[in-house]
Amino acid sequence: MIEGDGRLVAPSDASAGSDYKRGDPVFHIKFGYGAVRAVDGNKLTMAFEKAGEKRVIESFVEKAESMTSTAPSWPTEVSATHARWR
Repeated sequence: MIEGDGRLVAPSDASAGSDYKRGDPVFHIKFGYGAVRAVDGNKLTMAFEKAGEKRVIESFVEKAESMTSTAPSWPTEVSATHARWR
């Protein structure tokens, strides 16, 4: 059994709609710039330039107007070029 004082930061809601769609550029305060790979309710699977693929609640990201100048065409090239950002 795990004990402690945990707190729910953001609820996951599979029935919620999303303002995001596959390919949308996003920005996350910790992970940086990335692109939406999949949408599941309010959960987004994203490929980030430096952090790789992450699954995040949409309230933790914001839509980005454009990617950085070194970013590839998202998300089609991200898998092939992710290694060069490490």
